[in-house]
Amino acid sequence: MGFENNTKEKSFNSYAGTDPGWGTEARRAMFRAACKYLGMNPDMAGNIFMVGVHSMLQSDAVCLTGNSLNKVKNDDALLREQKKEIEKIKNHPNYKIRKDDGSGSFSTQLGGQRAKGEMWKQALEFWKWNDEYSATWDMAFNELV
Repeated sequence: MGFENNTKEKSFNSYAGTDPGWGTEARRAMFRAACKYLGMNPDMAGNIFMVGVHSMLQSDAVCLTGNSLNKVKNDDALLREQKKEIEKIKNHPNYKIRKDDGSGSFSTQLGGQRAKGEMWKQALEFWKWNDEYSATWDMAFNELV
């Protein structure tokens, strides 16, 4: 009598196939219900608290509004990248001849760069927080990150 392997790959997907695991889809449903009850748009984040909620819910996207949006718009790194893109467009031979298709893109890191090293080590070596790991702590308290 032969033994057949009938095991199938298991995943954390919900019945709809959308749950990334650990009850995320259930938490999202509760969040959306709470937002509906409170008259809030569940896709908007106007402060660091709501951005954090969307992070915990592993949201695919969030629409920034208010103070959060203003901080991103005024971020030095983003403004530098915008200036570079404008210069590229102005220096292009087709500038003012053909309409730009707007297909260019760039990426930037908002809020700066954390200190080098493993995060668990940085958390345990508290005596280095003011010097060696200060960049990480600056990032931890920056809403743009």
